[in-house]
Amino acid sequence: MSDSKPEGGWQHVQGPDEPTRVTARPIPGRRRRPARGEIEDKRPQRRFWMTLAIVTVVLVAVAAGSGYLVNRLTPATVITETVTPTPTPASWPLALPVTIGEYSRDANEGATPTTGTDGKQTVSATYSRDGKPAAVILLSRPHSDGQQFMQDANMNAVAEVEPGWCGISGDNNLDACVVIRDGTAVLVLAMADFSRTELMELTVQVADQVDG
Repeated sequence: MSDSKPEGGWQHVQGPDEPTRVTARPIPGRRRRPARGEIEDKRPQRRFWMTLAIVTVVLVAVAAGSGYLVNRLTPATVITETVTPTPTPASWPLALPVTIGEYSRDANEGATPTTGTDGKQTVSATYSRDGKPAAVILLSRPHSDGQQFMQDANMNAVAEVEPGWCGISGDNNLDACVVIRDGTAVLVLAMADFSRTELMELTVQVADQVDG
């Protein structure tokens, strides 16, 4: 039998002493190992995702730490409530004496207090000295803050003068001083020539006499 040869060439014939060549065939069901080039191509993607994950964790940690420090370093807001003290009820009647030192009033004036729409009681009278009007004296209760009383009474340029407050009436531009005694405002409005010191002394004198 003659071996057939391909056209235009020759064909190798295996000798008796030459080992038999076996052509490797893929085993069914076994995955082909990726080529080295494919592995190297995937490494940059893995590094990218790992870096992104690390950066995300660091940012979350920094944000949490910043929030903690802000809460620790920011002083807590303190809410304070302004409590207006309740005036101590006076044990003496709201009435003006007929005479206070060298000052006197008409017996028919300033004997009975009136009650305003705000519930406060007030009594006032004009006092004269040497037959001339010298001051208007007013008592009003309940009050606990002399400065606030002066503002409510339309007094301007209110200043503290121990032991009370003095100002200028916005109605008639006259000086006036007030002291708070047992929850009662004792006000003296000058109609004659008084210094602030003299006017406050007269106010204290009136307060000492009316509270008995």
